[in-house]
Amino acid sequence: MGYYSEVAITIMKSDFVNMVDKAKVECEKALELIMGAKILLKNKFVTMYIGAIIWAGEAADFLALSLEEIPHNFKRVGWDYDDIEHKYQWGDEDNYAIQFCVQFHSKLVIDNAGDEVDISSVLYS
Repeated sequence: MGYYSEVAITIMKSDFVNMVDKAKVECEKALELIMGAKILLKNKFVTMYIGAIIWAGEAADFLALSLEEIPHNFKRVGWDYDDIEHKYQWGDEDNYAIQFCVQFHSKLVIDNAGDEVDISSVLYS
């Protein structure tokens, strides 16, 4: 079994494309995780929403290390009511995903974070 969380990450579209390219070479598990995420696009920002993830291991480590290199907003909500981790690097209205990610009974609500799109429309546009 394990301890599950929900995670939302917002990054610039160009950084998202670079992260996917890097995952293709360096971490197949992270690539699988990214490809399975719900992808939201709003202007120049991409939000990845990953539900029911054990936020540990190779894929999570790869994402965490990748995020250290780029501007991002991050929020993780665990099963426990008070288990919330977040990092907001944008303080203005450009922080779409995290601005609209609120805790609601240990769930992330991502309304208004952008339109849900197929990952290929982000990677190949």
